[in-house]
Amino acid sequence: MNGILKNSVRLVLFTMFSTNLSCIAQNTEDQNQTESTASPNVQILENIIQVPYSNSCRTLRIYLPPSYDSSDKNYPVIYMLDGQNLFDVRTSYSGEWEVDETMDALAKEQELEAIVVGVDNHGVFRMQEYNVYDHIEFGKQQGREFTNYLVDQIKPLIDKIYRTKPEREHNIIMGSSMGGLMAYYILMTNPDVFSMAGVYSPSFWVSEEIYSLHQQNPRLNESKIHMIVGSEEGGMVPVFTRMRDSLSPLMNDRRLKTEIVQGGTHSEAFWKEQFKETALWFLSNTF
Repeated sequence: MNGILKNSVRLVLFTMFSTNLSCIAQNTEDQNQTESTASPNVQILENIIQVPYSNSCRTLRIYLPPSYDSSDKNYPVIYMLDGQNLFDVRTSYSGEWEVDETMDALAKEQELEAIVVGVDNHGVFRMQEYNVYDHIEFGKQQGREFTNYLVDQIKPLIDKIYRTKPEREHNIIMGSSMGGLMAYYILMTNPDVFSMAGVYSPSFWVSEEIYSLHQQNPRLNESKIHMIVGSEEGGMVPVFTRMRDSLSPLMNDRRLKTEIVQGGTHSEAFWKEQFKETALWFLSNTF
């Protein structure tokens, strides 16, 4: 991040969130000795904004396209959950996705660029934060509050600081496992904010209510979904196929792309392998 952008970020944060500056002083970064693998164009907004429902602060990890500093362009934005796992082996808890390297390759090979915003999860409370239904095992949901936090606080912050394309047509939400459930929920409940969702190995097993959620989305036919699961993910496969069969009559192949990937497992390594295809499909297929 160049000096001008750094100063701009500081000014915007002070103006928008001066009451929450205590967040910035905290440090939750992984302090192990592993060398960072994040690219230079990945910027960390550490503990940048308070989470109203959990008495915590949240770190955002921002990937800026190669042309960002040398142009005045505005870019689409991919919002991704479990931000710790996207860019850096040092902060990942089960392997990184190498999103930065993949996006750099897409820029070079296809001239497709986007800003990527990785939103860290809340650690031990991830199962509550990434669930929108109360659960007998995991407790009271926080996912609806997280959705509001993402839509009402994080996205406006990103649009204020960076040169984004803020319209729904240019905003994507992605997640895996419980994050896949959340990506689906966020798309269905905020169709004026997001138009596309990457839904990886989604945890649709949490509630029967999820299968009728699409009825709340009046812009379903103006949305795109890339939904995948691995053939070796056991019980995740039947809930995936049930959702696929529910959506298929309502969305054509230009809108809904689904696949059961042979040999795929419930793992960061599997999801990393799928990311390039998803990003390419979303960024190269315009409305």
